[in-house]
Amino acid sequence: MSLTVSEPFRRKRRAKFVGNYIVRIRRDGAVEEENLGTRDKVVARQKALDRYRELEREAQGILAPRPQREAAARRFVDHVEDWRQDQITLGRDRAYYDKAANRLTKLILHCGWVLPRDITPQSFTAWRSSMAGKLKPKTMNDYLAAVNAVLNWMHRQGRIAGNPFTGAVQKVSEVGTRQEKRALTDDEVRRLLAVAGRRRLAYLLCVSTGLRQNEIKQLRWGDIHTDAARPFIRARAGTTKNGKEAVVWMTEELAAEFRDRWFRYGAGNPARLVFKHLSVANRRFRDDLRKAGIPEIDAQGRKACWHALRVTFCTNLRRAGASQFEAKTLMRHSDTRLTDSVYTDVAAVPVADVMDRLPSFARSEEEVLRAVAGDAVSRSVPRASDGERRKVAGPDASRPAAPSLETPEKTGLGEVWRGESEGVEKWSRGDSNPRAVTVNP
Repeated sequence: MSLTVSEPFRRKRRAKFVGNYIVRIRRDGAVEEENLGTRDKVVARQKALDRYRELEREAQGILAPRPQREAAARRFVDHVEDWRQDQITLGRDRAYYDKAANRLTKLILHCGWVLPRDITPQSFTAWRSSMAGKLKPKTMNDYLAAVNAVLNWMHRQGRIAGNPFTGAVQKVSEVGTRQEKRALTDDEVRRLLAVAGRRRLAYLLCVSTGLRQNEIKQLRWGDIHTDAARPFIRARAGTTKNGKEAVVWMTEELAAEFRDRWFRYGAGNPARLVFKHLSVANRRFRDDLRKAGIPEIDAQGRKACWHALRVTFCTNLRRAGASQFEAKTLMRHSDTRLTDSVYTDVAAVPVADVMDRLPSFARSEEEVLRAVAGDAVSRSVPRASDGERRKVAGPDASRPAAPSLETPEKTGLGEVWRGESEGVEKWSRGDSNPRAVTVNP
């Protein structure tokens, strides 16, 4: 590693010193330049020497790199804001990262995380233990995921040496804690749509296409194509869960609903949100369930919520006879196990009707008795051995009778004896298959 202090000159008519001194650092084959922030030559040399000593300590591991030292002096909440802005700049979902930033702000207040060095696994596990019974395991795992996301981002940026949570904090088990969602019956869907009011079209859209809540909230009139041969919705990549653009097919009933509203709201304004003032909170959904007389929790403990409309859509696909691949594609799942085990309500699918299509093995009583009697007779009559049949019928009884012969035919290989009828040949002794016998002259 070497350092060179140089003076910047303006090269025009004659050399003239302008600006501050610059130090050039050569290490590992790369050259870096740093502005020393001074025009004094003595001060510049002293700063360059201090920088050289600093780099030597960093190379020996005695001193942390400068980016880490600078990041350690900043508040952790500032790093969280930098992380949020960076993810939004990359085109990620703003609502998701706003929610994650709010969770991190709560953790900063409860755990006392002022600077990055204050973030310890012990402080987080103590907070998580105090929230046991107040938060669901999935929610606590979401808090952990948000912390890990920020710390991993800071590590990639060179702001910290590593994530202190790696291998030290484990997720809370969610086995048996998630409440199973059920599919609504056809009658329950009709009753829900009848009392939904302004939310009727949103409910019909979810139960007919399987769109998620966030996708419905960000749906624009320009995404809806009702004039196509097969009406469809183009889900933009920034709105879908996996970040990929998708085509969502519509039923004629749903397309007719959108056509009625297109001329009032969507014509000439494709960027307008379809459900601009719609609240998709589960509280509103519970109110509509109560108005329709639909129990939120059924006798089996399964829950009916907004996401249950997506379960209803998947279950109806199975009821309509959709194959496993078709259901997975229309649900936009990456794994068929998710489609079959989580989003299909087996109780609503007529699985028992398959038993009617199985083959029948029943026969009439007369056929069974006749078959049993025939088997008994065949077993009672003993079979004669080949030796006994040969004694009764003669020595040549085991062989078929040779056909009568005519005049042999002349061939290049000899004479071939053929039978009276065309195509029948004499058998040679010891052969199981008939073949022509050649007689040598």
